[in-house]
Parts: sequence; structure tokens; C-alpha cells
Amino acid sequence: VPMSAFWMPGTGGGSTLEMAQADIRESASVAHVYDQNIAAAESFTAAGLSNNAWSYYPGNLKNMADLAMYSGVTRFVIHESAHQPSDAHKPGLGLMIFGQWFNRHETWAEYARYWADYLARSCWMLQQGKYAADILWYYGEDTNIAGIYGHELPPIPQGYSFDFINPYGVRNVLSVKDGKLTTESGMQYRVLVLGEHCKTMSLPVLRALAQLVKAGAVICGQVPQEPAGLLDNRAEFDRLVDDIWHSGRTNVHTGSLSGVLNALGVGPDFRYLASADLKFVHRTDGDRQIYWIRNFSDDPVTAQIFLRDAEGPRTVWNPETGLPLQGVLDGDRLTLEANQALFVVADKNGQPTPDYKAPRSTGTVSLDDSWSVSFEGVAAPTPRVFDRLASLTDFMDKNVKYFSGTTIYRNTFTLGKNETADGLAIDLGRVGQMADVWINGEHVQFLWKAPYKTVWMGGLKSGVNTLEIRVINTWPNRLIGDAQPGAEKHTYTSMPFYRTDSPLHPAGLIGPVRLEKLMR
Repeated sequence: VPMSAFWMPGTGGGSTLEMAQADIRESASVAHVYDQNIAAAESFTAAGLSNNAWSYYPGNLKNMADLAMYSGVTRFVIHESAHQPSDAHKPGLGLMIFGQWFNRHETWAEYARYWADYLARSCWMLQQGKYAADILWYYGEDTNIAGIYGHELPPIPQGYSFDFINPYGVRNVLSVKDGKLTTESGMQYRVLVLGEHCKTMSLPVLRALAQLVKAGAVICGQVPQEPAGLLDNRAEFDRLVDDIWHSGRTNVHTGSLSGVLNALGVGPDFRYLASADLKFVHRTDGDRQIYWIRNFSDDPVTAQIFLRDAEGPRTVWNPETGLPLQGVLDGDRLTLEANQALFVVADKNGQPTPDYKAPRSTGTVSLDDSWSVSFEGVAAPTPRVFDRLASLTDFMDKNVKYFSGTTIYRNTFTLGKNETADGLAIDLGRVGQMADVWINGEHVQFLWKAPYKTVWMGGLKSGVNTLEIRVINTWPNRLIGDAQPGAEKHTYTSMPFYRTDSPLHPAGLIGPVRLEKLMR
């Protein structure tokens, strides 16, 4: 299985976002070219000395997970998960300063399945069929991909996908079928681009290019200037260069890649009209076209999208729940939440999606200002009543201020005898950092990232209804509390990651909480 690695940003690992993308795309290209649907990565590696230890949860891991999938990862190998032999020593042992600290002593360990399911569903979809790309980028012979493109990826026109290929691949893997560059695995590309490091080129690669061009392959980019090897014959080099680039071949270009694609009639695979930054991955699986589309902005967006190869009825799938989503795709208009990734699947043989009628609002629900609050975890405070919602770190009581674990908020609301509702739109406002929502003892949804909103079409009852929100925050606040002068120590780590002046993380239900009655 081809494998790469990526670190969490700002953790001192020496891996920038650009470096991670280049590294991932290298191994993913190997997978695509050599018929492997799995491209793995050591994932989420972090160093804990910069107030990072034990601070990760799905909400702040998702951006890197999605960036990795956009770059080609289809299997996450999570780094790291140290064994924890003692329940009396939490959060426990680690690999020196390194983590993501993904183990059973995490405060959110009981909810880890929701994160694992998101990764698994996404990867499973991205393993279907074959990667769809129009561009094959040859990076040369003098260094590696991360060395060349670790600071900036190749200038690929927007809306197109690409793979890298190495000298061996050019010499031994590529052929031409119906004017397309084709690998033994069946991958096909429209254009072979010679990158800026092709100024020098060895004779074996040059001969392979000559054969591909004669067979009809389209190439674009750098014209080689010098032989790469000391033993390469200069006269033979010049003859091959003249034959490929200076003999009037219409399939050989030195102009812009966009111009070549336009001349070939190959429009962008994915286009959109929106102010947000959208990225995509396209897999082709027989009669199904699978498009992963991600909103890389902090605002919701409704975008007009154009999917070049999508034929037949389209279904939108949400990898967070594993369920189809209705009401988010209206013709060519796709609505995405902030930082959301969705799958749009077009199937020639599929059935049209039934018409969707969104539930209508019939008014808001009034909640009492006071909340009954209890705690579960290390050094849990005694139950109490909060007369307002705020971050736990705003409270004077040190047991509350430095608490890490699960804080359980309970409130009630009343529906009159003539008041009916089929469900609720629930908006929790700000949360630090994850929330598990229950109504009348029925599970609604585990919310592990902003926006902390959900729709529940369950049965409300006349009279008193109970709302329970279990909010889980990560370990740093408790570790910082234990670092205070004279504090009783409740935790154990193999290294002192936090100091007395380390910044606390917002924790608990901060709100405001809003409930809106819905009717079908």
C-alpha cells in the first residue's frame, strides 16, 4: 500500500500544508497509476510542547482529514495510540512528546465511533472505481516530488485533477489508446505535462516520449535543453528533441496548459459559481460518477456546480451520518455548511430522488434560564444549577473552571394541549467542544463540530419535555489546573505539557440555545 504522512499544523513537525499535500499526492499517484485503490497516510501526527497535547477532537482534526482526502488519502493510519495499562493514571502514557493521543483515556473516547465512522465512510467512497484525472505531470529525474513541490504544487488549472509520474512510469507504464495516455491499470489522461525540472532529460526518457508522441499522445511544457547523463549522446539527444518539438507535430505544445486543454475540447471536470473555496475529488465507477465536494470556508454556501461527467439522477450523501441528504441539491445548486464535505453521486441507472418538502417552522420554544448541571470525569464537581450559560472557564469555582470531561446540562420546555410539533430545529450556539443531544430520553445526534445544529423529527409531547445536552471537552483545562501553584494533582502525563499560564480552552455549553418547532 503506498503511504505518506501528514502532521497537524503548528506542532513543530517540520511539515507544512504544502509539504503534506505533495507527499500525499506522490503516494496517491503511485496508487492510481499502478491500480491500487488504497493510498494510506500516517495521520494527524502532532508534537505536544506548544499547548497541543491532548487537545485534539474531531472538530479540529476534520480540516486536515479533508485536506488529506482532497490530496489523495483513502486510508488513515492514526498516529498515535499508546497503550494505557492503568485507569488510575489519566490521560496516561504517550510516545514522548508525540501524539494525536487517540486512545481509551481520551475524554471523548466513548464517542470516537462517530469520528471513525466519518473517516471510514469517506475513505470507502473514495476507494470506489478509479480516480478521474485529465493531467499527468512528469516531474523529472533530478529530485523528488516533495523536494520540488513541497512549497507550492504544480500550477494546475482550476477544475482539473492530476497525477504525478516518475521516469520509470514514462518508460515502462504508459501507452496511447484513442489518443489518451493509458496505464496498464486502465487509468487514462489527456495531457502529459513536462514540469520545470525537465530542462535536463535522459535519453531513455526522451526515447519513450518520442514513442508516445508518435502514437498520438499530447504533451505540453518544458522543452529539454541538456542531456541528463554524462554518458548520454548529445547528437542523439538533439535528434530526438528536433523530432518531437521541431517537426510540426500538432500534439506537442509549449504553451499554456489551459490553452492545450481548451484546444482539445476538455473542459473543467468541476466548476462552480460561489464566493467560497470549493475543492473536489472525482472517482469513476462504471455507470456511477462519484464527486466528493468540500467547502473550505468558515461560512455556509450555496454554489452553482457543474459536473462534467455526471450523467443520470444525482444523490447527495453525508459522510457524517452515512445517510442521503434531501433539500441540499436543487438542480445545479448545492448548499454546503461551513467546512462541510459531501458526496454527489450521479448514476446513469439510478432512480430520481423524490421531491423534498422541507419542514416548516411554527415558532420558537421557550427554555428556562436556569440549567441543572452535573459532571462526569476526573475531579468532577458536585451537581449544581447554572443561572446562565457560559464557558466553564469563566466560573470562579476552580473545580468547574479547570474541569475536563462530560458536563451534562438539563432543561425542560412545555407544549400546551393545543400546541403541536413534529420535531425541532436545534441550535446550540457555541460549544466547547462536542455535544451529545437527547430529548425525552431519545438520542438525537452527536455534534462534533461547528455549526452545532441539528434537526430532530421525533415525537414531542403535550406538557413537559426534557432536553439533555452532554458536552465533552478535552484534557488541557484539567492539566492546566493541575499545574497551578499548590493545586491537588488529579492527572498523569509522561511529560509536563502545560504551564500555569497556558491558555484555557472554551468549555461546556456556551450557547445561546435556540429551539424551533417544526411541522412536516
